[in-house]
Amino acid sequence: MGHLDCITDFDSSIRRLLPGPLRQAGLALVTLDRDDLQEAVVSLEQQAQVAVEQQAQVAVEDPAALIYAHAVGLVSAQLGISGLPGRATAVKLATMRLLTLKEEHVSQLLEEDGCGNLSRAGLEWERAQAGRLRAFITVWQEFDGRDPRRSQEVQEKVSREIQRLQSIPHSRIFELGLRAARGARLRQLGDPVGAYADLSSVTKVSPDVPFLTYAKAQLAQVLFMAGRGEESQDVAASAADRALMGREDATALVAYLTWALVPISRGRYDEVARMVSEITAVRKDAGVLVAASLESLHAWKAMVEADHERAVKHLLRLRDESGGWWNVGADSILLLIRAAHYAGLGSQIPPIQRLIRSGDCPVSIEFQDTVIDYMEAFQAWDSHDPT
Repeated sequence: MGHLDCITDFDSSIRRLLPGPLRQAGLALVTLDRDDLQEAVVSLEQQAQVAVEQQAQVAVEDPAALIYAHAVGLVSAQLGISGLPGRATAVKLATMRLLTLKEEHVSQLLEEDGCGNLSRAGLEWERAQAGRLRAFITVWQEFDGRDPRRSQEVQEKVSREIQRLQSIPHSRIFELGLRAARGARLRQLGDPVGAYADLSSVTKVSPDVPFLTYAKAQLAQVLFMAGRGEESQDVAASAADRALMGREDATALVAYLTWALVPISRGRYDEVARMVSEITAVRKDAGVLVAASLESLHAWKAMVEADHERAVKHLLRLRDESGGWWNVGADSILLLIRAAHYAGLGSQIPPIQRLIRSGDCPVSIEFQDTVIDYMEAFQAWDSHDPT
């Protein structure tokens, strides 16, 4: 998995290909390499639309099937990382069905010794690759869900997919990618212990693992919220260094902003002001992930300066930039409750409490009571009720 940094050199050749899965997969990979996620989605959806109109899905025997699935996997991951749920759902589901059929078809050939001109080793690789890609896409599709009442069910399914990958040869990179995804999800749902376990296991491996910058940026945020500032900054700096050596994309900019949290939280904004200004200048083109991280950073700056009303404003903008409460994460919700109290805006707490009880906020079921207790404590404080 990962970006194919050389593929843009073949852009014109790919465009000259006949319409079909190979051409659309190639176009998706080219546009993804240029950080144009929306256009990558369009390329894949065009293939799905053609398939529907012609009533002809990608054939399991098509040599381009696995290339197309690879592109779908990368796009699925980037959509999840960017907090863009609900996109390309039909493409993902169709590709998962294709890969299931591909595994079954190749298994049948191997059992019947019907390899033909293909080597047995080649067919075994195809079956394994189909299994790896199916697990990868399945997990990102599961993470598209926005119902915390299903969080335990989703986590169990993700764990099963990771366990299944362990039985498929040469699947370590895919497994690590899914551990990074699960760790990020656990951080969002308010489980820093589970998030740390997954993310730290990913960041200890080879620097060639895809999504490592993303995993390190997420781990740095877990460490920062745990009060381990020096470790957080070291991990974020490592993520930033990796980005400088490779792709300086939205994930890299988030790593820079995460690194900046420590000096900002210690009242040393001047040390990072120029960097923040430069990232702000490209905010519009950088996408949701960067815009949300900037709002989070400005909220921390406001809290350090005891400007709690401004902190509330930035945290609400964080919600808007992220596309709703679900992409905000439990940590930011807790910060909002605290800032609202100190800003004299305690009336904002009960509506958020109702959202959590109804399952419209990203707080895992096992932590909901704790979060609600936290809210009720501030409400009691507002009403001068020490009990």
